[in-house]
Amino acid sequence: MSDTNKAQFFTTFAAQGDKPNMIPVMVCDAQWDPAGNTKAARCPARRKNAFPVDIDADVDGDGFGVLDPPLQGGNLLISGTWKARNWDDTLKGGKGGWGPTRSGPLAAGDVDINPARDSLTKVRVRLPDAANADHTTVAWIEDLIVAKANIYLGVSFNKRILAVYDPEEKVDFQNTIAHEVGHAYAQVMYPGATSPHGRAVPVQARTGPLKVPEHPNARDRKQGNHCRHLVNMCVMYDSGPTKGSMNKFCPVCHPYLLVVDMSVTK
Repeated sequence: MSDTNKAQFFTTFAAQGDKPNMIPVMVCDAQWDPAGNTKAARCPARRKNAFPVDIDADVDGDGFGVLDPPLQGGNLLISGTWKARNWDDTLKGGKGGWGPTRSGPLAAGDVDINPARDSLTKVRVRLPDAANADHTTVAWIEDLIVAKANIYLGVSFNKRILAVYDPEEKVDFQNTIAHEVGHAYAQVMYPGATSPHGRAVPVQARTGPLKVPEHPNARDRKQGNHCRHLVNMCVMYDSGPTKGSMNKFCPVCHPYLLVVDMSVTK
């Protein structure tokens, strides 16, 4: 499921007047959203027979996924360069040496995904015929950029929830539901609201009669505001599974939940 199709799964849902805060939940196997392009990756020099090679496109450990074709459309490959050189026994007075380096651009057909890859961030790159490689050739890949997607366990939007079910992480699935319901009730904070101190502010502090103080553990790490109680133990942490999780709202988040008008969801 992704941004391009998630609305389709709620077309049959009808609100019920006697249940004004009903929240439909869609359970799916995976949730990926288009997220632009990766940073430039590379692989070191290797012999011709080592290709094709799997290259990890996650240079900084940001934690995304790579699909082919990508969710944003177009080609998986954005850009990349192959380089190669051959061993020449006649160089250096017969001692041998590496000849000049030749290079060229990778084409869309040179990059795909290995069905047996051991990471969702890896792509497979073949050495193009243009490299004119033989048994003396070593080749390498530079400036490899591919389309990527963000991976989420759940999301709350327009009074709807998506949640990913992993049979190996049943407890975390329950946490995901609790987490997204928490967001539906303005926990941890209303997205984008910040105080003069740079901290997120509860929606009640801005629009309601209750002047709720700033949440002391709320931080936004590019996924909206989440709780940092005991680093990552609250159910309102960015994502799981987290070993040692409290599996519930932490003592800091709980009072914020108690002051919410639960006749209203978002």
